[in-house]
Amino acid sequence: MKEAAVAPTTKTMQKGKPTNAGVVRKKREFGDHMAQEAETSHVAHIVCAMYATIWAYSYLASLVTGDPWYTQCLFYFVMLVLFYAWHWLAHQKFSGRMYKIHMEHHLKNFPPSIFYGRPGTVKEIYGSEVPTLFDLMDPRRSTNFTFAHEGPLYVMLAIALTVARLVVGCSWPTIGFFLLMSVVMGSVGSALHSSFHVKNFQLERFQWYRELRTLHYLHHLGRPSPSSFIYIS
Repeated sequence: MKEAAVAPTTKTMQKGKPTNAGVVRKKREFGDHMAQEAETSHVAHIVCAMYATIWAYSYLASLVTGDPWYTQCLFYFVMLVLFYAWHWLAHQKFSGRMYKIHMEHHLKNFPPSIFYGRPGTVKEIYGSEVPTLFDLMDPRRSTNFTFAHEGPLYVMLAIALTVARLVVGCSWPTIGFFLLMSVVMGSVGSALHSSFHVKNFQLERFQWYRELRTLHYLHHLGRPSPSSFIYIS
């Protein structure tokens, strides 16, 4: 662990000998443009804000569809479980082509030692050296649009929608609201995920963003963390 201390002043000197009083130690950073060690104080707030937004959306949707207020909240957790399953599958060798494509991102394009990619990598993949969040909202830039990689997620989503319609009896407006939520969250989540590998990204001046980037960096290191398989991983 690298630590830096300020030079002792006359107030911290006693008879020419420095003391520990007044010595300021600098926290080690996980990596360049990331949060400092143990600084994840904003993550809980981010999660709470996200859940509050989903609850508000679910309530507004219920006013239109006549469903219970929590219906879209349930759909969100279904979507989250599906994404967990898809991301877990992408990290398993037996998934074949899906695993190879996913590991190309982890080990070739953005390995932990070169988290922001080699010179030219970001521009080649995302279309610009420093793309904006709006740029990355374009799924053609931020998502690997191949059936081998994304296909299993779409298949699971289609199965969930079929069950919701034919078994549970959800109305088309209810399914429409769920699809809208899926598209918005998928676009934002994919854009944020891609942005974590863009040095000097427009949001990195905010500590909460650097904390999320650090959690994603830990995921690339292969370390277990609460974020290992969350939506922005």
